[in-house]
Amino acid sequence: MAQFWIAFASVFVVVDPLGAVPTFAALTRGRGPAEIRHIARRGAAAGALILAGFALLGPALLGTLGVSRPAFQVAGGALLFLTALEMLRGKAPACRCGPDDMEAARRRDDIAIVPVAIPMLAGPGALTTVMGLINAAPDAGAVAATLAAIAATFALAYPILRSAVAPAAGRALGLDRRPAGAGPDPRRAVDPDRGRRADAAARRVTRRRATIAACAPTRPPAWSCRACWSPTA
Repeated sequence: MAQFWIAFASVFVVVDPLGAVPTFAALTRGRGPAEIRHIARRGAAAGALILAGFALLGPALLGTLGVSRPAFQVAGGALLFLTALEMLRGKAPACRCGPDDMEAARRRDDIAIVPVAIPMLAGPGALTTVMGLINAAPDAGAVAATLAAIAATFALAYPILRSAVAPAAGRALGLDRRPAGAGPDPRRAVDPDRGRRADAAARRVTRRRATIAACAPTRPPAWSCRACWSPTA
């Protein structure tokens, strides 16, 4: 059981589904709630399969390529160190996509595999982590604990990504969740009386300042003068 919790903590932190929510919400902007849930479900399933397959077949693949276990551990440790350093500095180590890449991905019909599953969820850090867990103790217990941690992580990743559909999440992230072409949001319609109220408030402030300046030489300090702070002044 201890192996599972160690593996789960490692995989969940590196996959970081919570940190992927803003990017996922931006990529799915303008899509319907049903389509977003479908993308989240397929992306989580594909990410879990990619990590599980790499955990099972990765050692054989590295052996075919001639990469020794110590060399992989050194390279993986350096990669995880850089990832942890970025987390400490407050930088998201998720998908390093520019504005053009984000816009191109958002316009694609199917984004569940690329870029949601890989590299957003099953990125280089996550692949290195599962390989490191397998190599640390290459026995059946470690393999089972790692696979269970991957399954638990992506079982949580699906509802976390799906939460981007909620209107509250869209408002918190500054995104408009309405479908494309829906027109302006009626709740944001311009108030025709807003300008008049602002002008009236500015005139009241100006009159109060003029009253304070006029009564200051002949009356007590302005903070004690009721006339200066009268709402009708």
